[in-house]
Amino acid sequence: GDDGGGIYNYKGTVTSCTIYGNSAIDSGSGIYNDEESAATNCVIYSNKAEYYGGGIYNYGTATNCTAYNNIGMDGGGIFNKGTVTNCIAWGNDTDIKLFSGEVKYSCFSGGTTGEGNIAVDPMFVNVSGDDPTKWDLQLQPNSPCIDAGTSEGAPKYDILDVRRPQGEKVDMGAYEYVPPISLIIWHILGIKKLTPTQKTVVDDNKDNIIDVADIVHILKK
Repeated sequence: GDDGGGIYNYKGTVTSCTIYGNSAIDSGSGIYNDEESAATNCVIYSNKAEYYGGGIYNYGTATNCTAYNNIGMDGGGIFNKGTVTNCIAWGNDTDIKLFSGEVKYSCFSGGTTGEGNIAVDPMFVNVSGDDPTKWDLQLQPNSPCIDAGTSEGAPKYDILDVRRPQGEKVDMGAYEYVPPISLIIWHILGIKKLTPTQKTVVDDNKDNIIDVADIVHILKK
């Protein structure tokens, strides 16, 4: 499309979506987020805009979104005229273009100014290789984005319906980090279905069974 290759959001709310592989002749190849519109808990990757906002063209609010490997002439990750909070924009050609508005408590290259912003590698679980379907934009245990967000305006749950916060503070990005022991307990009690990546991570003793033995193995380290 001309604007909003994936989604053109006009005065609505886009939440907990994964948007990838779209293109726009003009702006917002992932999401064109118009005035009075909100994008929350979205993962946007591998989109391309000819002009502005390869991932998100934001005129409204973008909260706890993750934008990776998006391309745009100006603002490959996010082109901002609104408010960006608790977002991660990394690995894009120009992560965030602040045309106007505000960017706060977000992780992006150049994020050395602004309230709560950081400019360090968010440490995604896996972005290796050229196959985007194998990427995992969840956070590693030592990610600087953990407990680095603000609760003000943050969603109560993440993209996987995990309660925020899991730690002392809300995490940046679409995924709230959950410690392995909590994931194991959730799995054993049937509280949450684990993703393939989470299953690999929590099988700490590598016996292909997720059980109390993995908790013991973690605690003995």
